[in-house]
Amino acid sequence: MVLAKKSESQTNNEASVQSMINKYVKRAHESLDIMANFDQEKIDKICEAVAIAGEQNNYALAKMAVEETGRGVVEDKAIKICSQLKTFGIHCDMKKQLVLLVKIKKKN
Repeated sequence: MVLAKKSESQTNNEASVQSMINKYVKRAHESLDIMANFDQEKIDKICEAVAIAGEQNNYALAKMAVEETGRGVVEDKAIKICSQLKTFGIHCDMKKQLVLLVKIKKKN
């Protein structure tokens, strides 16, 4: 079996993507360090704002998802994002995860 050799362009693109991912991970860790000092009320407000933003921007988010993956139907994804159970579920899960992350961070 002969493997195709990566072009310089492919290699540069992969390095660029890896650099972008590293930058986002660094920013996420910096944000977590800041959030480790938030009280529960502030975390709740952030989670609520994220859930509301997701609901208010459901069509744009669905369109981006379809464009990025090349899969699905925008309208179907928008309905899925907008459904009350899904939005509420994201809100609850995010709140639990943020609280857990904050508690873990404070212990270290």
